[in-house]
Amino acid sequence: MSAAAGAPARGNPPPAGAGGARPRPRPPPPADSQADAERLYDRLTGPARQQLMHRLDAGVQQGQLRAGADLDAATDAIIGTLLYRVLARRPPFPHGADGLLDVLLLGLARDH
Repeated sequence: MSAAAGAPARGNPPPAGAGGARPRPRPPPPADSQADAERLYDRLTGPARQQLMHRLDAGVQQGQLRAGADLDAATDAIIGTLLYRVLARRPPFPHGADGLLDVLLLGLARDH
């Protein structure tokens, strides 16, 4: 039996427009192994994570941040919050990321 004229063939997405909306791109699949998880994490964070770690380390070296602070955790907190907002389609921070940074960095700042 043949498909009706104008109907999309099986397995093909409907054409855009004329009642056939295209599906949104899929997010990356979840990691099935530790190696996959590390590759996915690198892909999502990449050089931005290394740059942020470098900036936080510079803050420690300059005495702006507490020596011995867990910079990996701080970096993950910042990047994780930003990734969450993007993936969950949350609106941008109304005043930039200043509020997030204030909350996080006050916890890292040296006592005066």
